[in-house]
Amino acid sequence: MIDGIFGSKTKQAVIIYQSMKFLVEDGIVGDKTWRSLYKGAPVDMPILKLRSKGELVEKIQAR
Repeated sequence: MIDGIFGSKTKQAVIIYQSMKFLVEDGIVGDKTWRSLYKGAPVDMPILKLRSKGELVEKIQAR
């Protein structure tokens, strides 16, 4: 569900994605996960985790 709130379902989806890409499976969208999701992702992207909210969370949920 794309609602802009990083909840348990989003965390689980991030963990599954990280597993598929051989990343640390922590459910947090940090630098390496950002770069894996988006080629050429800008540096210093915010860290997204449980209870994060906003447009960037929506983008992660859509991916």
